Amino acid sequence: DGVIVTNQGEGSISVFPADLQGASKLAVGGQPRAVVVSGDGARAYVTDFLTVGDTATVWELGWSPLQLTRAIALAEDPGPNTTASARGFPNLLSAIGLEPSGLSLWVGGVKSNTGTGALVSGEDLTSTTRVRGVMAEIDVGGGAEMIDNRIDPNDADSVSAIAFSPSGRYAFVTHQGAETVSVYDLPVARTVDTSDGSPVDVVSRVEVGFAPQGIVLSSDGTKAFVANFLSRSVSVLDVSDPAGISVTESVSVVATEPLAAPILNGKRMFYRSRAPLHSQSNYISCASCHADGAMSDGRTWDFTQSGEGLRNTIDLRGKSGTGHGPVHWSANFDEIQDFENDIVFAFEGSGLAQDGAPPHPPLAPARNGGRNQDLDDLAAYVASLNEVSRSPHR
Repeated sequence: DGVIVTNQGEGSISVFPADLQGASKLAVGGQPRAVVVSGDGARAYVTDFLTVGDTATVWELGWSPLQLTRAIALAEDPGPNTTASARGFPNLLSAIGLEPSGLSLWVGGVKSNTGTGALVSGEDLTSTTRVRGVMAEIDVGGGAEMIDNRIDPNDADSVSAIAFSPSGRYAFVTHQGAETVSVYDLPVARTVDTSDGSPVDVVSRVEVGFAPQGIVLSSDGTKAFVANFLSRSVSVLDVSDPAGISVTESVSVVATEPLAAPILNGKRMFYRSRAPLHSQSNYISCASCHADGAMSDGRTWDFTQSGEGLRNTIDLRGKSGTGHGPVHWSANFDEIQDFENDIVFAFEGSGLAQDGAPPHPPLAPARNGGRNQDLDDLAAYVASLNEVSRSPHR
């Protein structure tokens, strides 16, 4: 018995004994994030949060001594791009769950479609193909992904947490930006071929709080508890009927909110992908590329179609919004509120301004600031990112 801790900034994993004294540490590189332990306690599986390059990674660990026993690769989804599925590199892997049988491991995050673009593939990105959620199934015994069983969630964004019914038939999945929980019937989902545009249907879906990032089921499988990061709450769900789940209670878990109200609301806007305002079909939020509300997704995007060319995602921490001057590599936004243009024209949302006028062009005399409180709060949150990330070695 003990505690496993993933040290994302340092690229290591610590294992503490039951008395929490004398931890063992293993350097694995990358950014270890989500962790799950096998039912017999003999192994643990850890996701590498960022995919830098062509292949995402899940590590298998063993004990006595603590060691890396396998690295399991998740390859780029080759597509095609359809209305119900898309190409993309599995990335921002923040969810991991082991089916009760112990035979299958499921990993969740987003698919960053950096293999599509007017320059790199001759095909423009769209709001339904730019970035999507992903669930990947790994055969535990074989140590390899069963790529034909990937689930490409429809009308929802990143998969931020996964839990299973006691029988293992149903997967309960949180979507961070869409603020929903979806239920998938796994035996049915495995039979769907999305290459022709057929979606993997949900058994049911329910709205929860802001930025759900964790889910656990009761031992009898009748209740689920969802941790809503930016609502500072836990939603209690009745899941006794997977085809009709419902929220029965919301419990506050923070006595005093540490963020000022405009910054908290702006952070919620940053994480949110909800249709119709933020994106057309719940797929895209600012956090889809700027992970954890600020950091880079490690990818280089082809934005040739919008006149920007190839651009890698920068870390927003320490930039104080426009504190270093106009933003983007091309310095074409002189106020954070100019991202209303991306929300409307790239994400195909109706926009945050909601004043009956389209976004004002970037660098234009007419300002997007002051048009809407949510848009101004979004700018206030980004401006609050005035410190660079701490070194894990300090």
